Amino acid sequence: MSSDRAECAALREAIEYLEQRLQILIQAIDALSDEIQWHNRQDGNGSARHEPFVLRSMPADPRDDDWSVNRVPREEVAAIRDQVVQASADGRWFD
Repeated sequence: MSSDRAECAALREAIEYLEQRLQILIQAIDALSDEIQWHNRQDGNGSARHEPFVLRSMPADPRDDDWSVNRVPREEVAAIRDQVVQASADGRWFD
């Protein structure tokens, strides 16, 4: 009978120790997650990232010298943008 109580006490201590260690692991994972999220929001200089560049128009041939003549029409840029928005909303990219 006393050996059963001793085993139960030892088991209780072991479980309490494991609970403490688990709490430490949870805290470490939470801290690591916070750190990763902070780094993902920063650019290389340690400041917050800026909004991405918005493409207004683009040349059909970027090697061409005269970009003002060699532009993709606004309608085509809008159509491409709509395709990207729809593809991302559907969870897929271009077919």
